[in-house]
Amino acid sequence: MKIEYTNYKGKQVETKTEQASFLAGKPVFDFTDVSLNDVDYCLKLSQLGYRTVYVPGAELLHHEAISRNKEDDPSELANFRKRYFGLTDRYYNLNLSKENSFSINPQSRLDYIEFFHRPLKVLFFSHNLNFEGATKVIIHLARDLKVTYGIESLITSFQDGPLHSYCKDNDLPCYIQELPGITNILQGWLKEDDLHKSVNITLDLIKNLKPDVVFANVINTFFVIQAAKMIDLPSVWLIHESYDRKMLLKHLPPFALAMFEDSFCTANRVAFVSKATMDLYHEYDQQRNFTVIHNGLNLNDFKSSISVDRDSARRVLTIPDNIKVILNVGTVCERKDQETLIHAIYHLTKHRGDFICYLVGARPGDPYSDSIVRLVRKYKLEQRVKIINESADIVIYYKAADIFAFTSLNESFSLTILEAMAHGLPIATTNCFGVSEQVRYGINALNFGFGDYLTLSSQLEKLIDNDGLRIQMGINSKNMFSYMFNYEEALEEYKSLAEAVWQEGINRTI
Repeated sequence: MKIEYTNYKGKQVETKTEQASFLAGKPVFDFTDVSLNDVDYCLKLSQLGYRTVYVPGAELLHHEAISRNKEDDPSELANFRKRYFGLTDRYYNLNLSKENSFSINPQSRLDYIEFFHRPLKVLFFSHNLNFEGATKVIIHLARDLKVTYGIESLITSFQDGPLHSYCKDNDLPCYIQELPGITNILQGWLKEDDLHKSVNITLDLIKNLKPDVVFANVINTFFVIQAAKMIDLPSVWLIHESYDRKMLLKHLPPFALAMFEDSFCTANRVAFVSKATMDLYHEYDQQRNFTVIHNGLNLNDFKSSISVDRDSARRVLTIPDNIKVILNVGTVCERKDQETLIHAIYHLTKHRGDFICYLVGARPGDPYSDSIVRLVRKYKLEQRVKIINESADIVIYYKAADIFAFTSLNESFSLTILEAMAHGLPIATTNCFGVSEQVRYGINALNFGFGDYLTLSSQLEKLIDNDGLRIQMGINSKNMFSYMFNYEEALEEYKSLAEAVWQEGINRTI
């Protein structure tokens, strides 16, 4: 096979393409969607030792069949990722960002230099130890950085909680340090003296524990960044919340807002769990120290104390075969707006009764949680809605479920969405911030507006009635989870982040 082209001097040049001809007869496109053929082909050439040259002037005329789906098949993408996972493009500059063509990647891509010939020591600050997504993220991160990379991880929490025992079980040193006014930081009545006391107490704790790097989890730990700054200790601020400036002005008094805003410049890195959330704070990215690391899900953590499959899970919960299960998992609170789901369920019960709904994450005594219980009683839905207290063991509910309903008003990158996808569930969800980076509407999820219980009710009914749609969306969820959210990659990103800021601290002292 020969190709004729005109070179830069205007001469006709004849080039043989023996390699292309040789490969074309092999199963080059096996299990690969049409949209990935060119990438797959180039990677095969690279694996055989050949180079791929991109020609800017080349034109591709691609005449597709009318019947071809315009969306990539999640199963094709999952197969593609499985085939090439871990492959590094030797021509790609790792200091650049894959997310933005002309952005510098703030993570370190250099090998970690052990100046002191000992593991890196990282102190993780958590606002509490409750069964909450952000808290679970930081604790699992601390544990897995220790297990996988040998990092010496320590936890400090400003409130005790049920996950304290989990830290002990996983050999994570955990310190409880109560601070004055800590619960009031985002409530609008924080006192200035209490804030400065919190900074000083945190500073003393850091001095005693002597970490190399500090990780401050969630938005209201900004004072940790200030404490680290006072002794030139490298810090990383992990932000999970999507709060706009109007909300911050409402909840933070002026003296706290000034410290909060300064912390964006003070932290060596500010890591967000979604791009949508990072964009919300773009005005504070004056040091170009922002980065995005999507939450991942370590499936090894997702084990039930009872080994169950779908059928046995439904037997344990005494769910008849002809009943569809709608599931909502998450702290029952105003931000997650489970009230909308109760209204949708009530609307559904007016003309059908072939379903049951589980709300997992209630906190007895919490005003909002108790109001949901009262609403269920008001609508006489006790047999249709089961409210379950928050627990570490929730796998049985995912196993038994047919549909996942997500009603949050403010969410950056939901762990429960990941859990639902990992269990192969179709999702009905609001479009809040990073959720659109997790799901694909019409592929594995249906979308409704905030508080729109009528549309939610209609979508739930559609998924109950249409077995084909429900099953296919569930399959798509599982495939999307397998190719989009790799926990090992997220863990490596955090490891690189810790090493990068530590090296910056070393460079300042040399």
